Amino acid sequence: MDTCITVDEISLKVNKLKRCKAHGSDMLLNEYFIECIDMLAPFICDIFNAVFNSGRYPEEWFNGIIVPLHKQSVGNYRGIMLLSCLFTFVLNGRIEKFCDFFLYFRCSFWS
Repeated sequence: MDTCITVDEISLKVNKLKRCKAHGSDMLLNEYFIECIDMLAPFICDIFNAVFNSGRYPEEWFNGIIVPLHKQSVGNYRGIMLLSCLFTFVLNGRIEKFCDFFLYFRCSFWS
């Protein structure tokens, strides 16, 4: 969990991003990352590691845009939140790996 974020880790997560999704408050579309990851990955890696190691996140990364979407009937809404997603996506992947490892270790220990 506390190791530096790698270029490969970022590239793997960018390959899983979906196209045609709305942007967050940072105005960066997934397509920007998907199309330019070869050039951007080292720079994104440096930025993410600086943020990760300092513990100081840009204010915009915390802000989400809540958009109400109509469901089937009028007056019935469901809200979605648009966030800056790449950094969150990378951290979520680390947390999932940690949880999977912990769960595996715990299950094998008690077996």
